[in-house]
Amino acid sequence: MKRFICFFSIVFILANCFCCITFAGVPSIVLNSAKTDDARSFVSITGNMSDVAEEQQLTYLLTEVKDGSYNEDNIYYINQKIYTNPDGEFSFKLGVKGTLEADKTYIVRIGGTGISEPISIIVGTDGDGKVEFILGDVNSDGKIDVNDASIGLKYLLDPLSVDDKIVSAERFDEKIKVMGKEIFTAEDVACILQKALNENGYTFPAEKKMIK
Repeated sequence: MKRFICFFSIVFILANCFCCITFAGVPSIVLNSAKTDDARSFVSITGNMSDVAEEQQLTYLLTEVKDGSYNEDNIYYINQKIYTNPDGEFSFKLGVKGTLEADKTYIVRIGGTGISEPISIIVGTDGDGKVEFILGDVNSDGKIDVNDASIGLKYLLDPLSVDDKIVSAERFDEKIKVMGKEIFTAEDVACILQKALNENGYTFPAEKKMIK
């Protein structure tokens, strides 16, 4: 019964999420991947922007998260790109100035001309300043995909069924709570799945809370 209720809850949440998606024919931005390098000194970001106009501008801003919120006074890195290529593909690295600072959480916002809903990514660092986690990257492989949602569901139903290497990873409890709440629920699993599907550059509720 417990499994049925969890499964039904996830389906219901996903249905509501997809029903809320609108297509207004305006520029939109999608995150294709966010992967750490081998040394975990950088996160390489790739994505695509639709409806790219001539001289379309893309802006990405990395700031430190303090007291659980986005703070424009703590800018770590900012850059812009101008597009003339209609495919709108883009890529860049977080931490291009060097290793990120130790034991901190950062949020990157990616937007541009005519884009009303920027996408965002949250990353945290360890004591050496290496990338320790990406919010929603449950299995710590440097990307958010359906495997993360699957592991999240297994952990929700039976924590002991998940490989101990995954559960014992640093800040595991922090990176799975994408809803920004104190407990991990089926809502978190549904949100991780939606992020993995890259629907309109989906933003985790925890990310939205930080940038208000």
